[in-house]
Amino acid sequence: LGFDAPESAAGAKSNYVIAGVDGKVVASGHFTATAGSNRLSLKVPKPGIYFVRIKVGRQDMTGKFFVR
Repeated sequence: LGFDAPESAAGAKSNYVIAGVDGKVVASGHFTATAGSNRLSLKVPKPGIYFVRIKVGRQDMTGKFFVR
């Protein structure tokens, strides 16, 4: 899972939460953001549709992804 962060977010304490369509959290964690491209390696339990929420500093991003 990848995303871009602005230079102002470099070093910011960050976290992510991944939930299935049923709302059940399947993964979460903390990391330190870097300016530019960031990548998170995640283990998702099974194929399906998932929602991700990433918080970097004061910025909040949400998205949806599919696992085949």
